[in-house]
Parts: sequence; C-alpha cells; structure tokens
Amino acid sequence: MQKPKSNADLILQHLDRYGIRDKDAMAQLQKKTREKKPSAAVESKRGVLRKRLDLHGMTIETALPALSRAIDDCREKGIGELLVIHGYGLHSQPVGEGVLKKAVLEYLEQRAVSRIRDYSPAMTRDGGPGATLVRIVRG
Repeated sequence: MQKPKSNADLILQHLDRYGIRDKDAMAQLQKKTREKKPSAAVESKRGVLRKRLDLHGMTIETALPALSRAIDDCREKGIGELLVIHGYGLHSQPVGEGVLKKAVLEYLEQRAVSRIRDYSPAMTRDGGPGATLVRIVRG
C-alpha cells in the first residue's frame, strides 16, 4: 500500500512539474553572484587599472580612513583610477544632503591633493552623482 502524499509534497511536486521556483531564493543567489568585493581592482574600458571602493553604510569616521588607505594602495600598485562609491545621500539626515559625498569631496580637495591628479563625478554607468572617479598620481 502506497503512503498518501502530504500537501507539502503535492505542492513541491507541482512546483517542480511547472518550473516554478522560489523567487526569493533565486534573487539571493543572483545577488551573491553579482556582488563584487568592495575594493577589487579591474581594468577599465580605456585599459587603465581601476580600483573600486564602496563606502555605502559607513560613517565619515570609517569612510575617510578607508579612502586614504585605498588611495595609498592604488599608488603602491600602480592603479591609475579609484572609483569611490559614496551614494546620493538619500538616507542622510537631513534627507538628501549627502553627508558622506560632501566629506569625500572635501577630503579630496584638502587632504589628498598631493596624492591625486584630479577627480570628477563618475559616468552614469559607474554611478553618476553617487560616485566619484579619482585619478591617482603614480607613486
């Protein structure tokens, strides 16, 4: 005598038969495969080595030392560009002020002048106004 299937077994069988998958699990898996290291060096389309530094969720007290270390690391390794992702400031208090972005730009203007050639807002594909492209002076 065959054991009757439970409702859970019937649901899983239906899902498998019709190709329905757990969307949350699939999204989590896709997110993991898309995630990059916060500071991985890659080659840009122009052939220049570029390092990426993601400062999302950091405070100014942790972000600025991380930025300084990243600039020094780029100089030591001969990496020509640093893409600093600071966000738009949508979650800043007061809302939309961009506290981290402002601190990053002030740091670049005042304390990193001798270590960088220049900086500019990133291109749209790289984050637009939510990121800054820093060109590094070779060490």
